[in-house]
This record gives sequence, structure tokens and C-alpha cells, in this order.
Amino acid sequence: MSELILPRFIVLCNSRLALPGIAALHQHKSLASVACLTRDVEFEVELIHFTTQAKIPLKIFEKHIWQTQLEEMLVEYKPDAVFVKTFGFKIPSQLFRIPKWGFINFHYALLPQYRGSFPLYEVLKRREPYGGISVHYLTDEFDKGPLIMQQYVQINEGETYGKHAQNLADESAKLTLQLMEMLCDKDVILPLINQDESLAAIIARPNTADLIINWNEMNAQQIVAMILATNPWSKGAIAYWNNIPVQILFARLGKKLDNLYSPGQIIELSQIRGMQVACTNNESIWIDVIYMKEGYLPAFKLLDYQIAANTIADKVL
Repeated sequence: MSELILPRFIVLCNSRLALPGIAALHQHKSLASVACLTRDVEFEVELIHFTTQAKIPLKIFEKHIWQTQLEEMLVEYKPDAVFVKTFGFKIPSQLFRIPKWGFINFHYALLPQYRGSFPLYEVLKRREPYGGISVHYLTDEFDKGPLIMQQYVQINEGETYGKHAQNLADESAKLTLQLMEMLCDKDVILPLINQDESLAAIIARPNTADLIINWNEMNAQQIVAMILATNPWSKGAIAYWNNIPVQILFARLGKKLDNLYSPGQIIELSQIRGMQVACTNNESIWIDVIYMKEGYLPAFKLLDYQIAANTIADKVL
């Protein structure tokens, strides 16, 4: 391999998915600056703390002038490339040509099947065996640029949205350093693979109605997958018993039932054994953790709300 030059990168980000990659670039003395434009106060506080401790320059963009602020950063830091990690705003194409290696996006799902700003929920809900990271050049259209690399990331049984996101973030840090090496090596020509538009789909962010469990139409596996896909970002999938909304954060498959129960009917609810609910096809699930307006609770605490065994879930309208 030919001699490596020490490169300089700017990272644009809006979620903690970017943090391991930022740390990796900083450790390799190749991080010029970080910038974000986010309404996620928790992430912003975490990013400020992280960059302050590491003495990394950080720019918090202002909503109405962020394009100008970004251009000023490009002039000030003269990065070799800009790595975009969950930024979510359309970057003016005239800026793409300023860094030597342009703007490169890290998309935390497989392209082109999972385009859009919120693909992970759907990946988990569909019970895909793998998620992934797609690294591609930015173009005028979201998530459509030529692919440089893709990495599959296994989804294990019982894996929540939060756990899968962390696995993607950790794998992304490795890809970040791999890409940096490839960019610096003059003997390496980056593979640029056009996306297959026949496979393309844009995944929209689910609304509240999408997160309500339909006990009569969904089977046990689908319900558990939906619940895991909402943990922790929406505080759980939603069910109603006695007109009381219950957000379910963690559940697992139960055994086949010997007796006939209505889908959504509570079979058991006790402090000792927990909460078992009937599903279609004589299947069942065990619910372990719920969220109510009072906080995060073990499922048996529904007894305090006058919900008991044999209560049937309210029908979805």
C-alpha cells in the first residue's frame, strides 16, 4: 500500500449513531470538526459533553442559516471530505465540490430497499435477519448516490431498536476507518455501484396510529417484533385495555394455548408469573415491561389500574 497522508474530516450528525465514528476519527487525529442541527436535546447535550471533553471543535447550526454556516466551515477547516451521519437535511449540491473527496453519507440501513430518515423501525418490524450500513456519495436526491460499500449487521432474537442501533453505530466506526484508509491510498479506486431502482423503497416515519397493536390481524411473532422495534424511541407499542393506553416495551413469545381465547385477552396477570396475552392462532406472548404516564413499570403493575386476567383488549378502529 502506498504512503498514507493524514486526512481531515468534518462530520455532520443528528443522532448518537454518529458518536463511535466521531471518536474513531478523533483517535486517529483526522477529525477537523463536528456540526449538528437537531431538535433532540438529549443528543445535543451528549454531543456537547463528548466534544468538550475530547476538545473537538463543535458547531451547533442555526435552522435558518445552516447552509451558510456549513460553507463557512468548509472554508475554515478545508476538510478532505465531509462524512454525513444522520444529518437529515438536504445539503446544497454546490458544496459537494469543495472538499477534495466530496460528501459521503453513512445510511444506517441497506440501500436501496430502506431509503428514508427512519428505516430501523421497519427493518425490525419486518423481522429482517440483517440490518446494515450503506456508505454512498451524496447527490441531489436523498439516499440515491452510488454505493461505496455496504456492511450487513445481524439482528439477533429479542434485539430491540436501541440495541440494533448501537450495533450499527459500532460497526459504522469500523467502516469509517476503513473508508478513510481507502480514500488515502492512491492505489485504491473506490468502487462506485449504482443503486438498483427496481428494489428501491422510501420508508416513512410511523405515526401514532401505526404503533397500535391490532390483536385480530397480527400474529404473536409480528406483535413481538413491533414491540421490540419501538423500544426505546417511542416508549413501546400501544395497546388498550378498558380504554387505558398501555405502551409495551418488551415482550417474548409464549407457548401454544390449549384453550380458546380472544386475541388480546389477558390470560394471566400476577406478580409471580407476569402477564400473558392471547394472540391469533392459539398463540400467546408474555409482556415484561410497560410504560404508563407514571413511568416504566413491570407488566403486573396493571393490576393497580383495575386491569385483570380475562380482560380483552379494546378493538382497533
